[in-house]
Amino acid sequence: ERLPPCLCGLAAGIEDREPVAVPVDPDELLDTLLGVHASHLFEHGMINGDPHPGNVLLLPDGRIGLIDFGQLKRLSRAEVETYARLVVALADRDGDATVRAYRAMGVA
Repeated sequence: ERLPPCLCGLAAGIEDREPVAVPVDPDELLDTLLGVHASHLFEHGMINGDPHPGNVLLLPDGRIGLIDFGQLKRLSRAEVETYARLVVALADRDGDATVRAYRAMGVA
């Protein structure tokens, strides 16, 4: 499957630095990106405040390159636990728990 046209900006050539279409499984890409960000958050206590498609490169050989960690923040254990509660609440579709987690993060 080829990358949808709206996501082709994610693909970058190595030599000419021009965007190129890279065959990719969008579900596999999403799983990989979620896994990387979950690892940063739950294993290393770090969160990237700027994870947009322009900071993801799909290399011609199928590897993913992440760039621009200028808004990286180290979280306290309590903050990581709050993010964990948020993820569980969202997965469970528990609106009340989701609101509690967001409020614990300071989101009104």
